[in-house]
Amino acid sequence: MEHMLRFCEVFIPDAVGVETCIASEKYPDATVAERMIRKGEIRVQCVELPVDGVLDRYKLGKGEKEAIALGIEKDEAYVVTDDRLAYVVMWKGSLVR
Repeated sequence: MEHMLRFCEVFIPDAVGVETCIASEKYPDATVAERMIRKGEIRVQCVELPVDGVLDRYKLGKGEKEAIALGIEKDEAYVVTDDRLAYVVMWKGSLVR
């Protein structure tokens, strides 16, 4: 993550920011991410989910839904995920490039 910041801005949705702070006690990578959030290197952004509820049709967590919605909001954005279902939803919605 730290390497990527030399080349791009990193935004995460609010739900992922909360998950990261909670997980920082257990996982070293979450500890690094939390530090980067606190320093403003990773920007946490409030996201409104689509009103049509299309993302509610899948068994995605709040963080995955917000990440997809953030990817739709941002022009020329890439969404990085380790969640297979989120990837499939993004692929079906043509967010995968």
